[in-house]
Amino acid sequence: MVPRRHARPIEPKQLSVLTTPRLLAYRNRLLRLETSAELSDFAPTELMSCDPQLMYFKTDARWRPLYEAVLRELARRPK
Repeated sequence: MVPRRHARPIEPKQLSVLTTPRLLAYRNRLLRLETSAELSDFAPTELMSCDPQLMYFKTDARWRPLYEAVLRELARRPK
């Protein structure tokens, strides 16, 4: 079984084509990821079945740059 809490990485340049509601939903999805595998409640079998193309934890090296890119894109949007 694959853990349910995950996010598919998006190229930062693709963020500009997302609508604001969709961008906010993606930001929320990133924030819902667990902090780390060590602090996770995922079963060991779930951790072993993780797809390396997806992000499951905020400790993933892709998480912080992507999250910051989402925040920059949101800041560029008119209010």
